[in-house]
Amino acid sequence: MKEEKLLLQGVKFVITVSIMVLVLLLGGLFLYFFDIHKPSSQSLEGLNCGTEPIYYPQAIVNDSDGRALFKLNCKSCHNENMVSDMTGPALAGVQSRWETTDDLYDWIRNAPALVASGHEYANQLYNEWNKLQMTTFPELSDDDIQSILLYIEVMSGQQ
Repeated sequence: MKEEKLLLQGVKFVITVSIMVLVLLLGGLFLYFFDIHKPSSQSLEGLNCGTEPIYYPQAIVNDSDGRALFKLNCKSCHNENMVSDMTGPALAGVQSRWETTDDLYDWIRNAPALVASGHEYANQLYNEWNKLQMTTFPELSDDDIQSILLYIEVMSGQQ
């Protein structure tokens, strides 16, 4: 009888601990996937040398994501130190070189199309770099591009 009672208490303890571990795991997954612990947005006005402020939604954009995206998409052609040329130009100050954010995003997503449209600065870059076309990245969202640009600012000491 006493052994059965101890066995029953042991089973209850294991079940209780298992439920607690499951709740903690599910809670962690919920926080990770829904990012509810981060503020909704933050203006980093002043970092962009252009005329319009860029808003980085903090629930989605951060320089860690930008680092991963840069390494995956940009590193093969652009120097990680952001100030030296490589196959492509140095990226420090890239936002200040473009008249509008939309033009920069269009360039990143599909540089050949922007060149073909007759865009003056796009054609200048194309010609300066011996008519070497930048790879297209149509799959990058605005948030992805913002993360990459934030990473570039951080790495080039502009933040």
